[in-house]
Amino acid sequence: MSSLLTIPEHVRTSPAGVAGVVLHARPQETAKDGAETLPGSSIEFAVKIFRSSQLNDAEHEAKMLRCGEGSRHIVTLHEVVYTLDWVCLVLEFCPNGSLHDRL
Repeated sequence: MSSLLTIPEHVRTSPAGVAGVVLHARPQETAKDGAETLPGSSIEFAVKIFRSSQLNDAEHEAKMLRCGEGSRHIVTLHEVVYTLDWVCLVLEFCPNGSLHDRL
């Protein structure tokens, strides 16, 4: 995962359909060089994690989110992080839950 995000051990997970798991994350207080990155920041993210075997699903979702970029009705895709085992979509955090929760 990106070095600027930390996912605490007591993470809050949310359902993400069949494709992945969504974690609630916050930026780390310090970067690799020890410099403070976002002191006192209250920025929060949702990180949707896919197995690398689901690469097509992750890239399709990222493409759809980019198509809706700028709409207030679609979450913002901040970054896509690729590792050997995982593909992670770093998304805008919606504190009121998912659309599925609201229906």
